Amino acid sequence: MNNLEQLLDRLCNYLPKPAVDAALEQLGGLSGRPSGARTPCPRRCPELSPCRPVPGQGSRRSRLVILGEAPGTDEDAIGHPFVGQSGLLLTAALNSLGVDRNRVFITNVVRCRPPNNREPHSAEQEACRQLLKDELTGLPSGVVVLTLGNVPLRFMRGTSGPGVTACRGVWLESFRWQRSLVAAVIPTYHPAFVLRRLDGDILDQFVRDIREAVGLALALRWPAFLSAYYHSGLSGS
Repeated sequence: MNNLEQLLDRLCNYLPKPAVDAALEQLGGLSGRPSGARTPCPRRCPELSPCRPVPGQGSRRSRLVILGEAPGTDEDAIGHPFVGQSGLLLTAALNSLGVDRNRVFITNVVRCRPPNNREPHSAEQEACRQLLKDELTGLPSGVVVLTLGNVPLRFMRGTSGPGVTACRGVWLESFRWQRSLVAAVIPTYHPAFVLRRLDGDILDQFVRDIREAVGLALALRWPAFLSAYYHSGLSGS
């Protein structure tokens, strides 16, 4: 049994097999082809150049944004976010909730792969800040951002603060970052963390956080709810 078969077998112990099988098909068996010509990154971060940024992918009408840290090896090669093993888990978890990954918007704080998949430096995160703002500006106002791991959580919050383990499952106000674009931030674990510690409890927490983000994003589609949200004091305005 190869590594992929072992991973699929483990995932099927905790998620519905049809959801896992569909995720594998959606991601091309984790061996997708490169997306074609990509524009070299103009920001030229010293340790990331030369590189080709991996843009966000998904529906431009979505009120749910899934925000990761940075592209990994598979993402850098193929040109799409979350298409490796972490992407398989994320996609299968979405499928288990009846959510097609193409109906949400998936992106990263940093668009270029750091060497050896290290955590992106703060200067690299800042260099990509405008790219994320531009992507969010193209989505409906008042999106829900599901952050995967500590890097995107702290990036959206703007301070170091407690990590995911201490605050997952709680809505966080993010208006200090971009008041008109983000309605709420919901932190959860990075899929790579879940895979390293895969058990029923941690995967259940991961799926529950995704369900919470999906539910809030669906609620925000209704103008009456959105108006009530902005006038309730929850928005911090």
